[in-house]
Amino acid sequence: MTPSRSSRIMIVEDNESQSKLLEMMITASSGFECFGTAAGYDDAVALLSDSRPDVMIVDIDLDSVKNGIDVINYCAEKYPDVQILVHTVHDGSDKVFDALKAGASGYVLKGSSPSEFFSHLEKICEGEVSMSPKIARKVLTFFRSMPQRQEQSGLSSREIEILTMADEGYTYQQMANRMNISRHTVHTHLKQIYTKLHVNSKKEALMKAKKLTII
Repeated sequence: MTPSRSSRIMIVEDNESQSKLLEMMITASSGFECFGTAAGYDDAVALLSDSRPDVMIVDIDLDSVKNGIDVINYCAEKYPDVQILVHTVHDGSDKVFDALKAGASGYVLKGSSPSEFFSHLEKICEGEVSMSPKIARKVLTFFRSMPQRQEQSGLSSREIEILTMADEGYTYQQMANRMNISRHTVHTHLKQIYTKLHVNSKKEALMKAKKLTII
């Protein structure tokens, strides 16, 4: 009987000592092999252009113009079969949801025990979603309170959809095309959003929506 192939793990981490520690841990563990390491966005893109790992472990803070969220966005768009596990010190809502929206399948905090880290990694390799308990509670609380936040803001589901697309960089025309409505209707929705959120611009609306964790 032929043994199953080891899962190939790619590390994106700009802290050299942290990167080497992860590489050593992965290399010493059965069932995993280190596919390669990258210190920043450009290194990660170059490494992915040659071949693909099964899982990419990404730190959010990178000493480069583009950060870990940019790496996740790139990988999730270009290589959706690659699973992504965030490994970071950040546990704030903004970072967590930015990473998950970008395409991460898991989120583990630095400082977790090796056994906990590998438990998350194994689940990610199997195609599951896995998060540190603190992060999982934060996500659960977010979704449980979503109807209440939506009600407090007074925004409709359609208005939240428009705000989400605006945050992702869609133009008015692109929003109109995607929602099968006119550009004028998009503009009308945005004016209603500004009124309900008591703001005067798209930038202010996005900032307030994020503060209220509506998007």
